[in-house]
Amino acid sequence: MKKLFPILILIVAISITSFAQFKPQRPPDNRAHLRERVGLIRMWKLIERLELTEEQSLIFFPAMNEHDVRIRTLRDEEERLLDKIEAQFQAIALDMRALEAVVDSVAMLRDERLSVELAFIDKVNQILTIEQKAKFLLFDRVFEKEIRSVIDMGLREEDNPKPKPYKTK
Repeated sequence: MKKLFPILILIVAISITSFAQFKPQRPPDNRAHLRERVGLIRMWKLIERLELTEEQSLIFFPAMNEHDVRIRTLRDEEERLLDKIEAQFQAIALDMRALEAVVDSVAMLRDERLSVELAFIDKVNQILTIEQKAKFLLFDRVFEKEIRSVIDMGLREEDNPKPKPYKTK
C-alpha cells in the first residue's frame, strides 16, 4: 500500500499535465497582443534613449501609463462623437441642435485632452533633465517611424512570401 500511493500520485500528476497540454487554447486577440508588445518595446526604448535611472523609471512610467490611458479614452470618445456627426450628415434632414451639441462636446474633449497633456508635461518636468525632456519630445516621432517601417517590412513579406524549400526524404 505504501508503494501504491506514490505511484497513484505520479499517475494523476502525469494525466493532469497531459490533459492540460491538449486543452484547446483560445488564440489571443492580435490587436491587444500587438499593442502590449509595442508598449513593452516603447518602454524599453525609452529607458535606453533617455538613459533613465531606476528612480526616474519608477516615477516616469506610472505617470506615462496613466497619461496614455487617459488620452486613449479621450480619443475613443472623440471618435464616437465624430461618428455621430458623420451619421448626422448621412441622415435625410440635419438636426442642427443635435449637431451643435455634438460639436460642442468634441471641442470640450479636445480642451480636456490639452489639459491632460499639459499636466503630463508638468509631471515630466519634475522627473527628467533638460536633455532627457528634449529626447522625450523627439522620441514618439522617431519610434513611430521605426514601428511603421517594421510593419511595412512585414506587409511586403506577406505580399511576396519567400518560397519554402522542398522537403527531401
